[in-house]
Amino acid sequence: MLQTKFRFLVSYLVAGIIIFLVQTHLLWNSGFLDYDSARNWQIVQEIAIGNFEHLFQHASPTFFLFYAVFTLFFKNFHFFIALNCFINVLAILLIGRFIARQFKLSVFQTFILLVFTGFSGFLTANGRYFTIEAPSLLLFAFILPVYYKRFTEHSQQAFLQVIGLVALGLTINYKFLLLFPVALLLEFIYQDIVLRPKHLLLAGLILITPFIIYAVIAVWVNLPFYRFPATYAILLYNYQVPNPSSRVGFLQLDLTFYLRYFLRFESPFLLGGILLFPVLFWQQIFVQPRKSITNPYSFLFWIIYPVLFGMHLLQKAPRGLFLIYSLLYAVTFICSLRVIKNKKLATGFILISVFYQATLLQKEIYNFAATNYPRVINYLQEHNITKVATTVGLGITPYSKSANIEVTTVFNEKELAAVKAKGYQYVLLDNYYLAANIKNFKNLEKTAPLASWPEPSLMPLYLYLDQSEFAGFSFDEALQARQQALTDSIQLRLLPIP
Repeated sequence: MLQTKFRFLVSYLVAGIIIFLVQTHLLWNSGFLDYDSARNWQIVQEIAIGNFEHLFQHASPTFFLFYAVFTLFFKNFHFFIALNCFINVLAILLIGRFIARQFKLSVFQTFILLVFTGFSGFLTANGRYFTIEAPSLLLFAFILPVYYKRFTEHSQQAFLQVIGLVALGLTINYKFLLLFPVALLLEFIYQDIVLRPKHLLLAGLILITPFIIYAVIAVWVNLPFYRFPATYAILLYNYQVPNPSSRVGFLQLDLTFYLRYFLRFESPFLLGGILLFPVLFWQQIFVQPRKSITNPYSFLFWIIYPVLFGMHLLQKAPRGLFLIYSLLYAVTFICSLRVIKNKKLATGFILISVFYQATLLQKEIYNFAATNYPRVINYLQEHNITKVATTVGLGITPYSKSANIEVTTVFNEKELAAVKAKGYQYVLLDNYYLAANIKNFKNLEKTAPLASWPEPSLMPLYLYLDQSEFAGFSFDEALQARQQALTDSIQLRLLPIP
């Protein structure tokens, strides 16, 4: 028994190291890959010096407070990304551990599953961003086994523990709200004695506890006590009004977006796993008495497929499915073991996919890892420029901070007059505005630059797909926007503010 546990421990450790190295490959050559990553880092830096004005940005105060602690140890922004990647890898390992235990996988099978999952296109990209998805995924990895225990053991304690974890999750990522419809469906299917009025009352009290705690914290840092719930209200309201990209609403029926995303960025076997899982395990999923103890097949089904269905109705982005990528790889792996009886052949099947996934990572991620924002900073320093505006993108900010260069962001060239009155004489026409579909810079596009640089990090298709939720892009529209951007060999232009 001890020997088996040691082997499992070694397999998790080795797989974790491999996945971490894959997800951080060339990381130190790159900058922040999107607006949210850079903005999150800025807020963490603000909190570290006692400025709590943006503590409740995106309803993620726990995220910001957690990372603010590490400003005592990390000065280089790459360390924050690496820490987020470590959390991302830990989430993959914990979900893999849950799957391995429930499906009684061997040590070697567990190792192959972890590597298969760790080479996922999304999960690799997720490890290279400084966003709320990685810690949210870790919390989800803790929720899975506890929620499964709630059903298999009809545990009231486990039910309340899940509510507590979800309550914590709502202080990191508002998209934990999407778990409520899934939970309601599971609770309806497997309703039991756990759902008593007193337990539901306790659950409600647990859910509002973080809002009470952050009301106190808000007052303590001189913010209105209602700032946290108000942030949730604003997030929901913002879907009803045009954003800077002119997108309105949170519904978008595009039945091919995720299909095409999977074909482009994930294992070629993933779609087969999604289609085969309910067919191969029909009896385990559907043919069972109501209110009976569930099994891992039905448990995974009633999580994965409602999320897949629901996200096909909402605004699209690869991160829309961030909670279930590991589960999609898990059911694909389980299906391969069922279809291919020969263990060596099944292993070879998965390893072929891993090799192919590695080529995808090279093509779609590593090829765009380099950044030229440090060259922009060098130019500004050489010409004694201490202030610069930038069009939407914040890629320059981690480098400007260390160079003591002030940066402000504009979302419309009409804002430049006010910016110029504050002493800014130059604007960096950063092509991030094309990925965000904020095309408010027609006059700047016609202006001759003082200097210009290519910027590989603004060219990957993944960036345009990742902005689809903000921009309201369909897959074709994201592809077209990126193709149009590829016609320009220069992505960064330093211009005088007219």
